[in-house]
Amino acid sequence: MTELNQRLSQTRRARKLRQHQVAEHLDVSLGAVSQWEQGKTKPNMRNLVLLAKLLNVSLDWLLSGVETASELKTAHYQASHNSDSLSAMSVEGLDSEEKQLIAAYSKLPNDWQSKVLQILQILAERHDKKS
Repeated sequence: MTELNQRLSQTRRARKLRQHQVAEHLDVSLGAVSQWEQGKTKPNMRNLVLLAKLLNVSLDWLLSGVETASELKTAHYQASHNSDSLSAMSVEGLDSEEKQLIAAYSKLPNDWQSKVLQILQILAERHDKKS
């Protein structure tokens, strides 16, 4: 399974986007995008949601490398039987609330996940407008 930084870099390149374009779209520094792709840091939940939207991928896939709920459950099972389960799921840099959010999100049916993602995107956009 690829890591978050590899999925970000590969998908950005496949979409023919440059790092500076991603940075501008997310309103972050070019250095932040570079560090994400090098695996030095990880994007926060807001930026993960925006990245998923920009790159036209699911948040599940971006975080875990698997797409469907059944694939995600399989990955969770495999990760729970791995001594380094958090890094296997590429969530080691997240705080406890972000992990709880991902765990709750992954339990939802696919159609509900899409609705939750839409709601989060709306909330993030509203927050950006207020900032």
